[in-house]
Amino acid sequence: MISIEPIQLLGIAFVLVFFGVSETLRWYLIGRPLEVQLESRYDEALAEADRLGVPDDDPARELIGKARARPRRHGLWTGAYELSGWMELHRAEEMFTSRMEHEEVRARLAQEQGLLPSLPPAVAAAWTPVLERNLDQGKDGPKVTPEQARADLAAVLNVRHQSGDDRFKVYVDLNRRALLLGATGVLLVGGLMILFDEAVPVLLGGALGGFLSRLRRIFTATDTPSDYGASWVPLLLAPLVGALTGWAGIALFMLAKALGVMSLSISLDDTLSTPVVALALLFGFAERLFEGFSSSLADRA
Repeated sequence: MISIEPIQLLGIAFVLVFFGVSETLRWYLIGRPLEVQLESRYDEALAEADRLGVPDDDPARELIGKARARPRRHGLWTGAYELSGWMELHRAEEMFTSRMEHEEVRARLAQEQGLLPSLPPAVAAAWTPVLERNLDQGKDGPKVTPEQARADLAAVLNVRHQSGDDRFKVYVDLNRRALLLGATGVLLVGGLMILFDEAVPVLLGGALGGFLSRLRRIFTATDTPSDYGASWVPLLLAPLVGALTGWAGIALFMLAKALGVMSLSISLDDTLSTPVVALALLFGFAERLFEGFSSSLADRA
């Protein structure tokens, strides 16, 4: 039967608290702002429906009500509520075009023309002549009928919405993978702490190094990304990656010493010593150091 030392209990408690805090931060920094933004767009869409005189039993208004009534999240945030909500909201906005006056349709088409650069170049090039045809009055008036203009507006909205939804799907998938990787990392770190009580200081030192490395990159960044919170994922996973890298680095140092391919001036037996914890911190901080050392060891072995 495995006996648990106080330092192991402390380390495991730290890991569990870290996972809980990181998931709470992921919700408040990523999930909650996206939910608030979506709720605001629901209000704007319903106000638009009122302005256009859309009846309560209209499919577009019912679509918004259905999306808004969907349960938000169960437990950990995955982004499923926001993704499905945006997709149904976009469908409703496309359906609203059938109730717009021709002048408003033309104004919206002009707005969409200005947004073409946000689409892939090939798609933007394909839609440029369509929008120009709608916006060119010509000598004899508009070249398209109001019905054609509404159909073109609905179609270009669908293309732009699809492009945005596809990008959002990528970021939602990234956050889901971050959740899976975070849970896996917690299990691995916790398992190592249970099996090896001497690994606790090394793992915590590596975690600190990983966190400091990512924090330094954020403070030295020259731009502020706007990517549905994807830039937060590496920061939240960095301590787990640093902990495992620090432990693996110390383990490889012990292997190198056992094989006689490297002599060390410090003892690795006492993992509570400052040099060993500092070495684990260095491995967690400098990812290239671990990669270079492991490759060099593999060549010598």
